[in-house]
Amino acid sequence: MSDILIAIVYFATSFNFIFPIIIGITSIVYLFATYYFSETRRRINRSMNDLDNKKRQLGVDGLLNSDTVKEYANEGFERDQYATLMRAYQKEEIKYYFCVNGLGLSQTVILMLGFGVAIYLFIHMVLEHAHGYTVGDYILVSTYIIQVYGPLSRCGSFYK
Repeated sequence: MSDILIAIVYFATSFNFIFPIIIGITSIVYLFATYYFSETRRRINRSMNDLDNKKRQLGVDGLLNSDTVKEYANEGFERDQYATLMRAYQKEEIKYYFCVNGLGLSQTVILMLGFGVAIYLFIHMVLEHAHGYTVGDYILVSTYIIQVYGPLSRCGSFYK
């Protein structure tokens, strides 16, 4: 977080005011997306664990009471119950993987959009010779923005 604040102050004092705004908005949107997808993933994972426990419990009960199940001809009922739990577990698993992929995709899109907008604006300023910016300034800005976004990209893997 301190890297982002230092970058915002640096860009505000050394370059145009628009760059700290872009970095700040990108960082805030990135953190909110990470929080949302991580919380959703956690909730789905908890549901998957509950379904897995029920599925295992049903399997153990069926094995331990197999004579009773056969005596009352409930094999179909037990099978249907197990199949229903298995389908529910698979649906949750699909949601989980969509959530994990959505997290990675949203993080990449947010960072690349923020980087792209900042770099596009700076290239425009260099080409227009606005404020005396040079190609060297472009390299400095692009490298610094990449360095600022680096710790953010690891944030999603650490948040649980």
